[in-house]
Amino acid sequence: MTGLSAEPAVSAPAAGRGGRETGIELLRILAMLGIMASHFACYGAGGGGAGAGGLWLALLQAGGKLGVDIFVLISGYFLIKAPAVRTEKALRLWAAMFFYSAGLYLLGVGCGLVPFGRMALLEHLMPLCTSRWWFASCYLLLYLLSPFLNRLLGALRREEYLRLLGLGLVFWCLLPCLTGYAIDKGQVGWFVLLYALAGFLRLHCDLSRLRAGRCLGWAAGFVLLAFALYRGFGVLSARWGFLARYSAIAYELTSLPLLLAAVCFLLGFARLSFPRARGILPLARTTFGVYLLHEHDAMRGLLWGRLFSGEALSGSWRVIPWSVFAVCAVFAGCALIEFCRTQLLERWYLAPLGRLAGRLDQALARLTGWVERRLP
Repeated sequence: MTGLSAEPAVSAPAAGRGGRETGIELLRILAMLGIMASHFACYGAGGGGAGAGGLWLALLQAGGKLGVDIFVLISGYFLIKAPAVRTEKALRLWAAMFFYSAGLYLLGVGCGLVPFGRMALLEHLMPLCTSRWWFASCYLLLYLLSPFLNRLLGALRREEYLRLLGLGLVFWCLLPCLTGYAIDKGQVGWFVLLYALAGFLRLHCDLSRLRAGRCLGWAAGFVLLAFALYRGFGVLSARWGFLARYSAIAYELTSLPLLLAAVCFLLGFARLSFPRARGILPLARTTFGVYLLHEHDAMRGLLWGRLFSGEALSGSWRVIPWSVFAVCAVFAGCALIEFCRTQLLERWYLAPLGRLAGRLDQALARLTGWVERRLP
């Protein structure tokens, strides 16, 4: 995301320009579209409705958690072979968060979309500390932890690695699916598990034997399974209330069907090749900015509540084409704004960020050395 992921091997089956796999970059774009579709269903259409429209909106809601899982898997797939964290890239991620957090808040206040408050301003000036975007904060932490995770995971034998993954999947996926209760509701631990899972696929699996069509077929099947569990338990909960928690878990980040779907999507798109798709990589680079922009609290009500509201159509089949248009229009507009930000604004502060990153690296090295010399 935003260029923070490491480059895969040039010999990968779908390697594109710069060594990045164009199939996975396309998956990155589709994952963001899935996240935006879930936001349309929840914020713009009320998440409900009857008939074909209601079923469609319920299906779209799966795109949010599925898209997040896919993004983290992609990061693990790329970063597992990265040599080290680049402080400059971490600062670029933070700078994007600060720009959209503070800038959109001030713009929203100026346009009368959100009320002004001193505490609110302070929170928007510190988007990382206040978790203005929970995913962005968790992702930055995962990126900073990635070199240590790589050393730990790389030292494991294949059998030990499988035991680690099995233990994590039992506690995060299997037990919640069986009991209806989540053991750990935090996201960082789950992100680490997804990172390790993608790393295992990259380090210890021969993906050349996989067929893209079969993987994508399995992925679609797992999505439909999650949808069936979500709707089925939702209907049954009207009579047996305790089943409502099973319906909710079917669409959680840790949902086993959605996890399997995300893995199959990653494997399938890793096997796809787009030799002439030159626009995929530049568009994929905007996805993180698209997320920050459209999910800002000053923009959420404007986009889904006013400009592209689908609540009046939630019970009709017409919500289907409207949702497709709305999501694509919002993505295109946000991608254009993010592209302009990186081309017109980011270049002005890249050099200062680079110098700041160098000073931070030196300060951290001196601090680490000072602590090490004083340890017994």
